[in-house]
Amino acid sequence: MKVRGAGVRRGSSRFSHGGGPILCVPGKVREIADRSLQTHSVEVIVQSDPHRGFGGGQIGYNALPFPHLLFGVEGDFDWADLTGTPSACSATGCISSNHKTDWISTLRVRMGYVQDNWLFYGTGGFAWTHGSTTRTIVISALFPTLAGTSASASGQNTGWTLGGGVEYGFWRNWSVNVEYRYMQVDRSRDYYYPIPAANRHFHYVDDTNTVRVGLNYHFN
Repeated sequence: MKVRGAGVRRGSSRFSHGGGPILCVPGKVREIADRSLQTHSVEVIVQSDPHRGFGGGQIGYNALPFPHLLFGVEGDFDWADLTGTPSACSATGCISSNHKTDWISTLRVRMGYVQDNWLFYGTGGFAWTHGSTTRTIVISALFPTLAGTSASASGQNTGWTLGGGVEYGFWRNWSVNVEYRYMQVDRSRDYYYPIPAANRHFHYVDDTNTVRVGLNYHFN
């Protein structure tokens, strides 16, 4: 459940906080520039299938400086369980991976149009995620003895998000909303194997599409 201020009443502003989305539709993850620390060979992603969902909380402030026009700022934090199993191949071998994103956070501005109890809005800003990846060498022409060997790395990632939604005030300070949001973050990781020459650096771009459904409470 998500509690958030919509500011759907003319001439009002609200400070809000609360839970997270109850519905999520995660999108695809694409790896765009995987390069070796030693040989600088490029690997091309061949499969990625992220799934599962997330939930958390949000806090924000909205104001209506002009009739029907809403401006606001929002921040949110979501615990996540987004997993994927991308695989990639280069001229010298193939790898398989297991990736998990364990939290997502954004800081965004919001602008919308208010009509009666309806709010139609757009939102965008900064995005951060944290995750871990384990990469396993499946086939290696240069290091055949490393077949089946795994290396892991984790860290925080930075990017941006953009989306929009509609919110309806149905009773007193309560409203419901549906929001679509696109998020793109960059990940850079170093993976270290028993043979130093096999160590690799990878750069990823994660594209995530989400649909969020929220129940919101507005503080007067």
